[in-house]
Amino acid sequence: VSAHAQEAASPGQVIVFSIPMEKDNPSYRYYELLYIEAFSRLGYEFRLVSYPVKRSLVAADQGDTDGDTGRVVEIKQGGKYQNVVLVPEPIAIFETGIYAREGDETFQGWDDLDQFRGTSLLIGHARGYRIAEIKLPKHVDPENIFHTSDAEQSCRMLGAGRLDYVIEPTKQMDAFLAQGVC
Repeated sequence: VSAHAQEAASPGQVIVFSIPMEKDNPSYRYYELLYIEAFSRLGYEFRLVSYPVKRSLVAADQGDTDGDTGRVVEIKQGGKYQNVVLVPEPIAIFETGIYAREGDETFQGWDDLDQFRGTSLLIGHARGYRIAEIKLPKHVDPENIFHTSDAEQSCRMLGAGRLDYVIEPTKQMDAFLAQGVC
């Protein structure tokens, strides 16, 4: 969680946080319910709005929203976002999984992806999925990384054979698999 450094809100006021995920993401509802409950206990109303990754943090920094949540920690105090204060307490911990079109390989960590260097295998992930954007280029050749618009598109492309692997949040992908999306 990061919050805009401003005057304290008064009870009854609506607190607005931005989040860098779509409303149909199962995690969105988790954050929304969590914050509604927490802020209501303090006497505030709460609203969560969906913004693209960079815009979400900029909105908090500029005071357009009261805070930003649901992201990989990437804020450094005294850095680019002068009006954002990092609250160093995790709200949730999500697992990331790698899903294969075929095979039953087991992966224990990011270093296991080093085997894909020099291959023609295509590995996809949703644009804005920060942990994949940060870690994947350290283990896979750039030409083998494909950015999709969202996790559902990753799932569909995997199912259609257009991607060999996808890296996405397990909760989201498991829901898509259960629904037969991919």
